[in-house]
Amino acid sequence: MDENQDETPLQRSVESLRLSAQALDVAFLVGDCDWRSVLYSNPAYEKIFGRTGEALQADPDDWLAAILDEERETVRAYLHRAQEGVGAALQFRIRHPRSGIRWIHWHNLALRGPDGRAFAILGVGEDVTACKTATAVNDEQRQLLDSVIVSAMDAILSVDADQRIVLANPAAEKMFGYGEGELLGLSLGDLIPSRFRIAHGRQVADFSHTGATHRYMGHMSVVYGQRRDGKEFPLEASISRNESSGNTRCTAILRDITERLRARQRIERLNKLYAVLSAVNGLIVRTPGREELFQQACNILLDVGHYRMAWIGRVDARSNRIEPMASAGAEEAFIEAIQYAYPLQAPAGRAETMAARAVRLGTVQVANDLRLAPDVYDAQDCLDRGLMAKAVLPLRVAGETSLLLALYAGEPEHFDEEEQRLLGGLANDLGHAIEVIDKAERLDYLSRFDPVTGLASQRLWSERLQARLSVLPADEPLRVAVFALNIENFRAVNQALGREGGDELLRQIAQRLRPYDLPETGRFARIGADQFAIFAMNMGPPAQVVHYLSQRLGETFHEPFRIDGTDVRVAAKAGIAMHPDDGTDAEALLRNAEAALKAAKLGGHRYAFFTPAMAAQASKRLAMEGRLRQAIEQEEFVLHYQPKVSLDGYRLLGSEALIRWNDPNSGLVPPGLFIPILEETGLIHEVGRWAMRKAIEQYLAWRDAGLPAVRIAVNVSPLQLRTDGFAEEVAAALSIDARAPEAIELEITESVIMGDVKQNVQRLHTIRALGTPVAIDDFGTGFSSLSYLARLPVDTLKIDRAFINDMITGPDGMALVSTIINLGHSLRLSVVAEGVETEEQARLLRLLRCEQMQGFLYSKPVPAEVFAERFLGAAPVAAA
Repeated sequence: MDENQDETPLQRSVESLRLSAQALDVAFLVGDCDWRSVLYSNPAYEKIFGRTGEALQADPDDWLAAILDEERETVRAYLHRAQEGVGAALQFRIRHPRSGIRWIHWHNLALRGPDGRAFAILGVGEDVTACKTATAVNDEQRQLLDSVIVSAMDAILSVDADQRIVLANPAAEKMFGYGEGELLGLSLGDLIPSRFRIAHGRQVADFSHTGATHRYMGHMSVVYGQRRDGKEFPLEASISRNESSGNTRCTAILRDITERLRARQRIERLNKLYAVLSAVNGLIVRTPGREELFQQACNILLDVGHYRMAWIGRVDARSNRIEPMASAGAEEAFIEAIQYAYPLQAPAGRAETMAARAVRLGTVQVANDLRLAPDVYDAQDCLDRGLMAKAVLPLRVAGETSLLLALYAGEPEHFDEEEQRLLGGLANDLGHAIEVIDKAERLDYLSRFDPVTGLASQRLWSERLQARLSVLPADEPLRVAVFALNIENFRAVNQALGREGGDELLRQIAQRLRPYDLPETGRFARIGADQFAIFAMNMGPPAQVVHYLSQRLGETFHEPFRIDGTDVRVAAKAGIAMHPDDGTDAEALLRNAEAALKAAKLGGHRYAFFTPAMAAQASKRLAMEGRLRQAIEQEEFVLHYQPKVSLDGYRLLGSEALIRWNDPNSGLVPPGLFIPILEETGLIHEVGRWAMRKAIEQYLAWRDAGLPAVRIAVNVSPLQLRTDGFAEEVAAALSIDARAPEAIELEITESVIMGDVKQNVQRLHTIRALGTPVAIDDFGTGFSSLSYLARLPVDTLKIDRAFINDMITGPDGMALVSTIINLGHSLRLSVVAEGVETEEQARLLRLLRCEQMQGFLYSKPVPAEVFAERFLGAAPVAAA
C-alpha cells in the first residue's frame, strides 16, 4: 500500500499548492470550508499583508485585522459567499505596517472533491495598488485638465488642419468678444487683423505640418488679435502641435498684454524721469548760478527725459508776463514770443492761460491732448511743431511762484498722474535750489554790505582799507586817518520812534554820507548798531584832519532828519586814529579809533585823537572782560542780602539780593567796576539768570531750615528784559519747586520799562501770572506819565536814593517824595525808600506815611549766613 494512501484530498491539495505557490508573488491561503483553520499561507502572503503565517494559523481571522474597518464586514460577507461556492472577485484595502494603505484584488475559490463537494477554500490575493493609483491619477488629470481649460484666465484655442476652431474656453470667448459656443467653427483668420491674416495663416500651416516656425511651445511671441467689434490688441501666444487618431491639431494659449505694454512704456518713461531727477539733483549740487542751472536743466530734460521741448521763465508780476530765462529744443522765435503768448492776465474774451493758472494756483497744469484743448493759447502752434501734450510747472521760491517750467511731449496722454507727481518733485527741487542760491547770494551780500544802510560791512571796509595801505610807498609823507563815529541819543530815537524809525534815521545818514564816496572806494561803513567808520587818504597835520571831520559831520548832521513827519536832530562823536603812528593795518587802526571814541564819549568831547593811554585803558578793560568770563566759569560771584524793613518799628519785611564778585586775588570787587562791563558784553544775561536761581535756592534753603524766610528782590538788567525769552527764563527758574514763586520779587528800573511800554507791559503781565511780584526800581528817574504808570502791572515803587538825599535839603525835595508816596498809595502800590542812611530821613518818611525802607541806617548788604543769623534767627555759624 502506498504511503500516501491515507492522505485526505485536503492534505494532498495543500501540499500541491504549497509546492507550486512557494515562489509566486501572489498571496495564497488555504482554509477549511468553515474557515475555522488556515492550513497554508505562502511567503507572498506575509509580504503583501505584512502579517506572519504563524499568526494566521493560530487565528484564521488574523488576516482580516489588516483590512480597513469600513471594509472588513464586506470581506466577511464575501468569505461566507465563498463557503457557499460563489467564486466572485473582490477589491479591498488593507493597512500594511510598513507601506501604508494598499489595494488588494482577492478571489476565493472552493476546492471540490470527486463528489463535487467543497472540502476547502482557496484565497488568492494580488497587490494592485500601483494599477489602482495610475487609473485614479489618469481620471483626476482628465478632470483637472478640463477644469484648468474652463477656469484659465488665459484664452485657449485649438484649431484643426483647416484652421477651424474646435475648442475655445470661456476666457477666449470673453477676450475676443463672443458668446458661449460662438467661436466654434470660426476660422482662425476671423480673430486676426486683416493685414496680418495671410502671413499668420502661412505660419500656422507650416507649424501644423512641420513645426517649423518661430512660435513654438515655450516661446512667447507678440502678435495682434482682433475683437468682434474690430478693435485690435496685442497678444502673447504660446502654440503647441499634437496628433490624435491621425488628426493634427494646434493649440494656442493667448494672453492680452495691452496693460503690460502700457505698464512697460510707463516704466520706461518713469525710468527716464527718475534719471532726469537724478541728473538735475546732481546739477543742483555742483552748479552755483541760476542761469547755468536753468540751461543745463532744460538740456537734461531733452537729452535724458526725451521731452521734445522745455523752457524756464521768470514771473514778472509788474508786467504780468513771463520773461524767458533758458530753453532747449525751441527755436529763438518761439522763445521770444513766450512773453506775449503767455500773459498772466487774460485779455478780454480769452481764457486764462496754463501759465496764469500755474501761477495763481501753484499747481502743475497739464494739457494731455492739444488737439482737444482749444483754450490753450499756443495749441495750434505746438501741433504744427508735432507737439501733442504740454505741462506747466510752478517753481515756488520762498512760498511764491516766481518761476515756471514748461515741458512738451510728442505723443498725447504723456503726462499721467505718476509723471505729474514726479515732475512736481522736480519743480520743488529746482525751487529749493533757487532758494539756496538766493540765500547764498544774500549771505554774501550781508557779509559785505549792511542790509539797512547799504554801506560796506566792517569786513569789506577793512579789506578795502588794507588794500589801500598795502600799496602806500614807504616814504609817503601824507597819512591815512580812520574815524569811528557814534550817533548820539540813538537809543532815544529808537525808543520814541521804534526800530523802524531808528533804521530810517540810519538810512538817511548813509544817504548823506554816500555822495562823498565812490562805489569802488568804499570809504564809509556801518560797524555797529549806531556806529560808522570812515577812512580818508592823503591827510596832513591834525588840523587838516579835524577840518575834514568837521566838514563831514556838518554836511551830514547840520540839517534835521525827517522821519514819519517828525524832525529829528542828532549829532555824532568821533574817535580818530592815524596811520602809521596808531597802527599799520586796518584792524589795529579801527580798534584804536574806537578806543579814542570811547574816550571822547566819557570826556564829553566832540572828538578825540588816539593816545597810547587809551590803548592801555582798552587793554585793561579787555583783561577785565576776560577775568569776568573766568569768574562765571569758576563761580566766583556771590549774593549779598540787604534787609527791607518797616518804618514803624523796623520789622523785617523782605530783602534785596545784590551781586558781588569775590575775586580770589583781590577780594570783593566794587559793583561799579564790573556791572557795566557785564552789561556791555552781554554777560549780564548769564549772571542775571544765575542770580535769580541762586536767590530762589537760598530762600528754599532757609525755609527747609525752619527759618522765617522773606521774599528776596532780584534786579533785572535792561538787556534781560528786552530779551524775547525772558518770561520763559523766569518760568524755568520757578519750576524747581512749588514754593519758588514765593521766593523772589523782580526789580526793574523805571527807564527800562518806559523804553518800550507796550512790549514791556505784556512781558510783566506774563511774569506776574507766574506768581512773582514786580517792583519799579529808581522810581522818579524815568519820567513815566501817570497814564503809563496806571497801566503797568507792578506791585511796588522804590523811590530813588537821590530823592531821599534831597528830601532834607529843602521843601522841593520833600514835596517830590511826598508826591511819589501819595501816587503809589493812590495806585494801591507798596512804597519803599532806598538809600536811607539817617534817622532824620527815616523820621520824615514816617511823617509822609511811607511803609518801607532799606539802607545803611538799618544794615549794609551782608552774606547769606550773616543775614540768616542776624535777621532770621539762625544759630551762629561756628568759626572754622
